[in-house]
Amino acid sequence: MAKIRKKKAAEQTANGERRFGRFVIFGIMFTVCIVYAQTASFEFTDWDDNKLIVDNAGIRSLSAESLRTMFTLESGRTFQPIRELSYAIDYALWELKPGPYHLVNALLHAIAAVLLFVWLRVLLRGFRPQWEPRQIGIAAAIAALLFAAHPVNIEAVAWASSRKYGLLAVFSLLAAICHQQSITATGVQRAGLIAGTLLCMLLAMWSSPVGVVVPTLLIGTDLCAAGIQRARKLRAQYAGYLALNVIITLSLFRVLTSGQGKTARDHSDGTLTGTLVTDFQVFFDYLCNLLLPLWLNNRYFHELSQSLSSPKVLLGMLSGAILVAAAVWRARHQDWFAAWCLGWFVVAWAPVANLVPISTIMADRYLYLPAMGVFAIAGAGGSALITRYGKGAMVAIGCVLLAYAAGGYQRCGVWKNSATLWTDSLAKDSRSALPYNSLGTLAQDAGRFGEAEAFYQQAIDRDPNSAVAHYNLSRILTLQSREHERAIRHIDLAIQADPLFANAHNNRGVLTKDLTSFQEAVRLAPDNADARKNLGNCYLERKQFDLARPQYEKALRLIPHDPSLHLYLGLIAQQAGDLAAAASRYEQALLLDPTLSAAQSRLTQIRASQN
Repeated sequence: MAKIRKKKAAEQTANGERRFGRFVIFGIMFTVCIVYAQTASFEFTDWDDNKLIVDNAGIRSLSAESLRTMFTLESGRTFQPIRELSYAIDYALWELKPGPYHLVNALLHAIAAVLLFVWLRVLLRGFRPQWEPRQIGIAAAIAALLFAAHPVNIEAVAWASSRKYGLLAVFSLLAAICHQQSITATGVQRAGLIAGTLLCMLLAMWSSPVGVVVPTLLIGTDLCAAGIQRARKLRAQYAGYLALNVIITLSLFRVLTSGQGKTARDHSDGTLTGTLVTDFQVFFDYLCNLLLPLWLNNRYFHELSQSLSSPKVLLGMLSGAILVAAAVWRARHQDWFAAWCLGWFVVAWAPVANLVPISTIMADRYLYLPAMGVFAIAGAGGSALITRYGKGAMVAIGCVLLAYAAGGYQRCGVWKNSATLWTDSLAKDSRSALPYNSLGTLAQDAGRFGEAEAFYQQAIDRDPNSAVAHYNLSRILTLQSREHERAIRHIDLAIQADPLFANAHNNRGVLTKDLTSFQEAVRLAPDNADARKNLGNCYLERKQFDLARPQYEKALRLIPHDPSLHLYLGLIAQQAGDLAAAASRYEQALLLDPTLSAAQSRLTQIRASQN
């Protein structure tokens, strides 16, 4: 009878855990829906969405050639084939309707939150073997709900261009779950789980370069949760993980640090020291944003910190020292959970901490993977409070989760379109040039040229070396046919700030009629149709027809619906005496634009001469 009662009690416990798990998963999905359903009506923004999605010819096809290009390592080109493949699938399903792209991001976020709950529910048994299943389940639930609702994760989800972070989280957590199950599996099942772990690691690395830390995170998790003895038994398995890690890391480092479009930059002061000091300031800001996310911004303004006496640097160092001391103290009492949480944060943050310099010092999206460690320890702390203080603690924690969800909902609305995004950014911090530049572009597109000019000038005031701001100011002066010399001066400053800025060279050619400027623009950007068209026009004016023709033909392959290109090719054919080819070009131009009088008069002239 005792055995029967024990069996029934175990079954009841298991059933209760399953019911609790289903309830939490429903809660996660519901939370994600409440916070992110609004993104279905969001637009693409002018911040990378055009480059990565709207104007990205590479996602327009799922052909073998397109797939080969996606998965080919090329110096100077960002290598994130899984992200690009996901966009290509989106385009095949709904072309450029922005709503579905945003909803796919939200779905990935929901899946990642569920996987985090599933993984932590098992992982915490190793860190907290003395806890009841209910305590472990509550800790995992709090952590997953924080991940699902926290405002700091909004950028990684509501921004269409941040797709890679959702993919990274999903594949990283799948790798963690497969690895966790492989430890106790045997035979063919174990081999399959190890292969699944390696595959998910590879997909995480191909989603985002940050994925290179996944093997280190999993090995570190084992060391903290089970100790060195188990790690020794898994040496062969770890060797496979690290071998994959080394291969992908070396290949990514090569393509990201070479070529004209390289992602890696130089340290702002030429050394690693300034970056490390600045990281203490960024670390403190990240802690503030995780605790009280009231100053979130899509573009933080950060100056390089040169002095250890800077208040934020000191606070960052003090915060780090306290956290390390707490983790060491707990580890001395055989509790490695705090050390694991802190280690997870630091290791996952390392690729974007500018140790290898990148374009951005601080961004909310950079916390998407690291913050899981913070949410895990918050979940464990919340579960301990509920166990000790009961319903009162549960109500308090519920209120905190609701507050974060409300903040997440409000923050999500900021990403509705470019205007709401940059208006919010400017309201949070007026020191950065980028919001002014972007708001100027929006005003220019709306025909408010005076307002646009004022925004561009304010951008230059804040960053005199902003090539884009100088370029935009030159363009707006050109559009208004004003201050020609000032326009040339600003385009020269744009080129001085960024000699590889192809559009600036092209616009300088427009302003000065300088052939070499167009040639340089085409050299820097061979697929710039506008530059090729302008270079062809320059050759045509000089009656260098043999040089003009290939420029027009290459431009036509890039923009096949431009009637003026057919017109110019018709002029060249007519000049060469090939009236049939000229007439054909004029007819194609008129098909695209029946009001093109130059093509109509030329075609009439040819037909009259033939009659």
